This record gives sequence, C-alpha cells and structure tokens, in this order.
Amino acid sequence: MMTGSSEELADLKAAYMTHNGDVDRILTELRCCTVHDIERHCDTLQKLIDSREVTLRRNFTRSSAELRRRAAAAAKQVYHYTVFRKRHPFCFFYNSIK
Repeated sequence: MMTGSSEELADLKAAYMTHNGDVDRILTELRCCTVHDIERHCDTLQKLIDSREVTLRRNFTRSSAELRRRAAAAAKQVYHYTVFRKRHPFCFFYNSIK
C-alpha cells in the first residue's frame, strides 16, 4: 500500500466508520502504520470530516488529541535516546533497553 494512495484512503475511511472514530483502533487496523504516520492520518481524517465525506464522531476528537500527545512524547523519547547513544555509546544501561 502506497502512502497517500486511494487504497490507503479507502482503508482509512472504512476503519474510521468501523471503529466509530477511535483513532487507536483505526491505526491498529491499518497495515504498515507507524508512529510517524499518526499525524498524517489524523490530518487526512480531519480533511474528510471537513469535506463531509465522513461524519464527525465524538471518539475521534477525544482519541486524536490524546494520540497526538502520546506520539509527540514517543518522538521526544526516541530523540533523547539517540542523542544519549551518540554521546555514551558504551553505557550498559541503555544497551539493555531496546
């Protein structure tokens, strides 16, 4: 599935309707979805709602805000981990965490 393809859009719409806008469940159902795709998928869903292709679900507004916060926290954690590893490549504590 190509990023931004019509197949991906159709899968995103179907998952949105199936899970009543619960972004956690939507992203779990989508194939090849990573933390880096969260923002893009939430923006795509918001555009679909704005264009009235799908109806706004209460779960979407709640879960997308929480998911964006968690994604930002995860990205920050990954960033700090990579910076630490570059500065301290032989630290055993971080070598045991994967």
